Amino acid sequence: MRKHCKLIKILISVAPSNDAAFTRGSNASRSRDHNVNFTDASQGFLLNQKLIFEFDEIHCDCQCAQYTRTLVVRITRDHVPRLESPPAEHLVVESGPSQDEVTRIISKEAYSFLVKKVVGVNRYDGTQLASNSPCENRFTHGKFPSPWNDGNQWMAWAVFDGHAGWQTADLLKKQLLSFVRYSLSLVKSPSNEESISEELVQRAIIKGFVNLDDSIIKTALDTSQSKEPLQDKVKKLAPAYAGSCALLSVYDSVTSTLHVACTGDSRAVLGQKMPDGKWETIPL
Repeated sequence: MRKHCKLIKILISVAPSNDAAFTRGSNASRSRDHNVNFTDASQGFLLNQKLIFEFDEIHCDCQCAQYTRTLVVRITRDHVPRLESPPAEHLVVESGPSQDEVTRIISKEAYSFLVKKVVGVNRYDGTQLASNSPCENRFTHGKFPSPWNDGNQWMAWAVFDGHAGWQTADLLKKQLLSFVRYSLSLVKSPSNEESISEELVQRAIIKGFVNLDDSIIKTALDTSQSKEPLQDKVKKLAPAYAGSCALLSVYDSVTSTLHVACTGDSRAVLGQKMPDGKWETIPL
């Protein structure tokens, strides 16, 4: 019941009262059909299968005076859905989506970003199509300062294919890149070289993966032996009981190098259009 005037016809059951204006001096309960104008009705609620409304001001067409009362409205009809499908003997097989429908479904969560001040990247696009509900997968993308604070911008794209729950994928989305960035920040260039080798970068990325994985397991072990409330334990244990693949691509704009790291069965594929118009794909 919304808070505005609405004229409806209901069956009113009024509790015993000395309100002569409505009960005409009788202390007995009365039930009558009335056209009632609800001037200011609060939200209704159920009590013992009766719908209760409280009103600040009510006008009744039976010439009753204004009064303030809690009314018990007996439900004369329900809102249970009516099943209209007719009896059937044979299975109804529906056709699959058209190409246009497939494009619309895939493009529903699509995004596109123009990139500035990152040498080698002008734009990137992406989309996500959930295979279950709630979706167990996560992704992240964007640019971040160079691990060596040289004023340049790096970029990262990551996909996390969760399984047996979304909790691990969600944690990886929030923390994997942070662990990798910290690991990269510890890398030092040999004194006789101007730049850090690709091998050192790759080792640092792997170390970031391993350190986060170790942290997830250690947190679970510590939590299982703690005396924390159950709800806190469940939240902290979930990332260790669920799981996720992790696919991370990190782009070094200074060396124009794309570093790809993967744990699990997710894969990154490089696609490039050849002079003859055909596309070539290379797993990374």
